[in-house]
Amino acid sequence: MIESLKAKKYESPLIRNYSQIVKKPQPQHFRIPHHKLIIYRTNVRTKTVPTEIVKRKIRSSSKFLSDGKADDQTIKQLSSAMIKASRFSRIINFDFQRCFEITNTGIQRLNIFIMTLNHLKVLSLNFHRNKRISSQGFVMFGKSLKRLNNLNDLTLVFSWCHSLTDQAVKGLTKGFQGLTSLERMKLNFEGCDKITDQGIKCLGHGINRLKKIQSINLKLHFCKQITHKGMESLGNSLKDKTHLKYLYLGYSRLREITDTGLKLFSQVFEKLSSLRILTLNFSGCRKIADDGLTSLRESLSKLELLQSLDLNFQECQKITDQGVKSLSQSFQKLISLKTLTLNFNNCIKITDEAIKSLCQEIHSLTLLENLSLNFQSCREITPQGIKSMNDSLELLPNSVKQTLSI
Repeated sequence: MIESLKAKKYESPLIRNYSQIVKKPQPQHFRIPHHKLIIYRTNVRTKTVPTEIVKRKIRSSSKFLSDGKADDQTIKQLSSAMIKASRFSRIINFDFQRCFEITNTGIQRLNIFIMTLNHLKVLSLNFHRNKRISSQGFVMFGKSLKRLNNLNDLTLVFSWCHSLTDQAVKGLTKGFQGLTSLERMKLNFEGCDKITDQGIKCLGHGINRLKKIQSINLKLHFCKQITHKGMESLGNSLKDKTHLKYLYLGYSRLREITDTGLKLFSQVFEKLSSLRILTLNFSGCRKIADDGLTSLRESLSKLELLQSLDLNFQECQKITDQGVKSLSQSFQKLISLKTLTLNFNNCIKITDEAIKSLCQEIHSLTLLENLSLNFQSCREITPQGIKSMNDSLELLPNSVKQTLSI
């Protein structure tokens, strides 16, 4: 089977769906012809790792797809097989999502393996919906991060891990002090409803240790105990990141986020003079109103190098025309903006006046290439308002790609 794959030539070095190439029987593992990536798959029946493939040759990159079948024994076999062959690995991607049998024992074994990867550049771990890793396991993992001083890119997915507490976040982020070369970071804590403002404060301290960080992607959707105090703590940790170029913050469905929190957090943007891409998701934060958008306008006006702006206020039903008008006034200062995405879906107090003001300000974006507007379920917008918006946007250059939902 491997020899038949060698005979083929592929355009992309990473085959995402190998079932299109090899149909029956479908292998549990295979080797890609260019000898730079191994994808390890567990045997669904025995949960074993194909160690004979690992021992053949040292590779620069490894990926493990568990298919939800891995447990502590799988991790032990995997790490034992790879600990020698992969000591010079640059990229490690382990996907253990929905592996409900992995416990602290498996994490401890994984940590031993990770600490041997002195040359690692990219690390991605996915423990989505794990139910058995406790705070102690996350603390142990934080200790292993301290050794990765050459790491450039880190992705950690702990979404819907209900055992993730403030203590776990504190232990995890202590390891950030060793990530002296880290430039890109993605953290997914979506649905971890035991995280409070204290945990976010610890996370902020951890981010503050990342001196070279240029890209931050942080998802805190459905972490219902986070309030404006947590937003303020996180904002304070970003004030010194003047070289930050990409920022994604997901606060969807946080019912305790108010205008006060948005105002305190928005003040940090005045310091992020190098920011190129900004995405903020406040969908379902129903306490956000016009004052919050006014504070955001004042901060966005400072981002003259910003090229992409994505704001999601879906179902923020306290927002009115005044808030939309105030926010759109910042567009005149965004002289480098090329992509604009605004989502006001189900903001039931928005009327034709907001549409009119917004379209007028959009014409000031002389470099605009992509525009996406969503005003679905805004029942106060009339057919006349829709027609007025269409007429106004038709005056934009033909090069502007438009996506309108209303």
